[in-house]
Amino acid sequence: MNRVLILGGNGYIGGALASNLMARGYHVTVVSRSDVSNVVCHQYIQLDLAESDAYKSLNLDEIDTVIDLVSYIPPNTENITIFDIKRSLESYGNLLKHINDKRYLFFSSGGTVYGDSSTPLSESAALKPVSPYGIQKCIQEELILKLMPKGVIMRVTNPYGGNQQVKHGVGFVGHLLNCYARDKILTLTVPECTTRDYIDLRDLMIITAALIERSSIGVEVFNISSGKATSLKQLIASLCSDFSSNVNSDLSRFIEKSHISSNVLINEKVKIALNIEINHSVIDYIKRKSKEYDEFKSSLGGI
Repeated sequence: MNRVLILGGNGYIGGALASNLMARGYHVTVVSRSDVSNVVCHQYIQLDLAESDAYKSLNLDEIDTVIDLVSYIPPNTENITIFDIKRSLESYGNLLKHINDKRYLFFSSGGTVYGDSSTPLSESAALKPVSPYGIQKCIQEELILKLMPKGVIMRVTNPYGGNQQVKHGVGFVGHLLNCYARDKILTLTVPECTTRDYIDLRDLMIITAALIERSSIGVEVFNISSGKATSLKQLIASLCSDFSSNVNSDLSRFIEKSHISSNVLINEKVKIALNIEINHSVIDYIKRKSKEYDEFKSSLGGI
C-alpha cells in the first residue's frame, strides 16, 4: 500500500485529495496546524509546519509519497520583505532534507510564478513572479530542481468544483456563485477583462493520482490547467439569470503593476505524458450550479 503524507491538507484541495486517494486504496496522513480536522483520512496530525524542527516529529520512514500544499506566505500578502521570505523558507529547507528520497509532489502556482502574459505559456516559459507569494514559490521550485531527484512541480491554475465551499466564497468562482445564490452584490476589485485558466477539481484529482503512480524519471514540471482562457466577464455572463445589476466595480485599490491581466497555461505535457484529456468547462459548471440555485429558489417559492 502506497502511504501518502499530505502537508497543509486541511483545506479545499487537501480534503478532496485525501478522500480521493483513500478511495484509490492509499493510506493517507494529513498534517495541518489547525486543531480541528475538516478532512477524512486515516491519520490527522496537528503540527505547525513553520517551526524549524517540525518534521522531526513525523515518522517519515513509513511514507512513500509527500504532497505539499503548504503556503508559508499567504497568496494575497504584499507587505513582505526578502527577509520574511528567507525566514519562511528555512523550515522548507529542513523538510527537503528529511524527504529527499521520497516521491514529492509540490503544488506550485500557475498564475503567480509565470506572471502576466498575452499568450498561453508552456512549462519552459520564463518565470516572472510579481508578488511575494509568487517569489516564494519560484525559490521553492529552484530548491526542488536541485535537491529532489523524485520531485514533481505542479503549476496549478485556479481550481473549482467538487466540495468547494460556495457559502464561504473560496476563489472567484466560489465567490461569484455565493453572491448569485444569496442575491448579494459582487464587487470586482480588478478589471472584468481579467483572464484566467480554471481547472476542474475532478481533473486535478486524476492528474495528481497519475503523477503519484508515474515512475520517477527525475524532476518534472507540469502545467495543471484546462488550457482555456476565460475572463471574469465571461464567468459572470454564464450565470443562468441576468446578474449584471448586482455587479459593482471598485478599482480604488487596484494596483496595475502587480496585476496579472492574463494568464493561461498550455497543458500538452499532461496530455502526452499522462495520457489524460481535460474536457471539463468552468462555464458549463457555473451554468449548471446557477441553474440548480434557480430551481431550488423556485421550489421554495412554491411551498
